[in-house]
Amino acid sequence: MLQYFDLPILQFIRTHIVHPALDPVMSFLDFHGFGIPLCILIGAVLLCIRRTRKYGLICLAAVAVTGLVNLGIKELVARPRPFISHDLPPLILPPVGYSFPSGHTQQAFTVATVLLFANKKLGVIAMAVASLVGFSRMYVGVHYPTDVLVGALLGIAIGFLVDRLIDSWLTRRKQSRSVR
Repeated sequence: MLQYFDLPILQFIRTHIVHPALDPVMSFLDFHGFGIPLCILIGAVLLCIRRTRKYGLICLAAVAVTGLVNLGIKELVARPRPFISHDLPPLILPPVGYSFPSGHTQQAFTVATVLLFANKKLGVIAMAVASLVGFSRMYVGVHYPTDVLVGALLGIAIGFLVDRLIDSWLTRRKQSRSVR
């Protein structure tokens, strides 16, 4: 049923948006945009700066949680990638594994959500980049629109929940230290 929604969007992107001038940009975003190493690096940098240390901890925890959630859902749903199910050859080296949800998009929105809590201006920029990462996954032909949409929603939810949990834990810890 989702194919009735997803496939026309992918075909529209392929027919009306894909252009040789955009290919290197989208391939760069697809490969480098908020991949796991970059997400870990962002978390590590935040952890090293005293005033953003809390967000570094949140970022690294959220990246770990979102990775585990993504793998679990991919195995549970087992949705083939668009280039396997349809005549839409990918514009990059075909990835292995299942399509749903988009892990790149999920990681990007997880980190962008944490950055939004840490610094609004930086977070807004990160959200825009995360959106481009999600679009790049469709552009290069390795994900359906619903893969990207659900990846974005999961990333935002996990970033928010991990932020709330760790913030609450740190607040309780601080309060228990001040009582002593």
